[in-house]
Amino acid sequence: MKKIIWETQLTDADKKSVLELQKRIETNRNIYHKVDIGFVDKVNDYTQHLLYWNDGQLLGYAYLINFDPEVVEVSFMVDEKDGYETLLQEIEKMFVGKEIETIVDQNDSFLRNLVSSKYEFSEKYMLLPMNVNYEQVVKLQPATTDDISSLTVLLDREPTLESLKNIMIYKIDDELVATINLENSDDNWGIYGFVVAESQRGKGIGKKVITSAIALLQDKKPKSIYLEVETENTPAVKLYEGLGFQTRNQFDYYTDS
Repeated sequence: MKKIIWETQLTDADKKSVLELQKRIETNRNIYHKVDIGFVDKVNDYTQHLLYWNDGQLLGYAYLINFDPEVVEVSFMVDEKDGYETLLQEIEKMFVGKEIETIVDQNDSFLRNLVSSKYEFSEKYMLLPMNVNYEQVVKLQPATTDDISSLTVLLDREPTLESLKNIMIYKIDDELVATINLENSDDNWGIYGFVVAESQRGKGIGKKVITSAIALLQDKKPKSIYLEVETENTPAVKLYEGLGFQTRNQFDYYTDS
C-alpha cells in the first residue's frame, strides 16, 4: 500500500530509512543532496519532511525549507520517476501559489532530466581542508537583541530570534561593519550570511572577518567547515579559494511558480 506522509520531525525508524536511501542514491549516482547533515534532529517552523512509502519501503523523500514567504526550497531523494512525480504533486497541493525551488546536484542527470522548471542559478559547495589553520585577527562577538536594528539594515531583512544565536558580528568604534552566521550540525560547521557593510568594502575587512571566524571554528575541533557561494559571485569565489576552500560539488536551482 502506498502512503504519503508529512512530518515535522522524523522518527528514529524514518531517519534510518531516509539515510539509507540517501546513501544508496549518492553512491550509485556519485552525487550529493543539499540536505543538512543534522536535519533529522531539528524541529522548527520552516522545515518539513515528505515521505513516500510503498509496502513498507521508502521510495522517495523530500526535504523542504519554507523560510521565504514566497518560495519553498525542495531537495528530492528519488531513484524512480514515479517517486519524484508523486512527491512533486503533493508539494504543489500543499503550497498553492508559492514558487517551488528545486535544488539538484549538477552531476545528477537523472533528476535534472525530470525537472521541467526554469534554471535560475548555481552555488558551489566548498570545503576547507582540515590541514589549513588560521588565527583570529579581529575580535568577533555574538550578536544580541540590541543589534537587531543594525543587522536589519545590513542584511536588508530582520533576523529571527532563532537565527540570532548563530550570528557573530564585527564592530569598529561601536559601529556594526560585518556579520557572519556560523551554524553547527553534528560538528560540521557551515558559514552563511557573510556580509560586510558597503561603506567598508575594499578595505580587507571581509578577509579578516572570515579568517577570524574560521579560527573560532577550528578551536571547536570540527569534522568539517563548509560554505556555499553563487558561482557568478567571482570575487567571493576567489576569496574563498585563496583561503584554501575547495569545491566539492555544485548545486543548480530550478524555479517553477
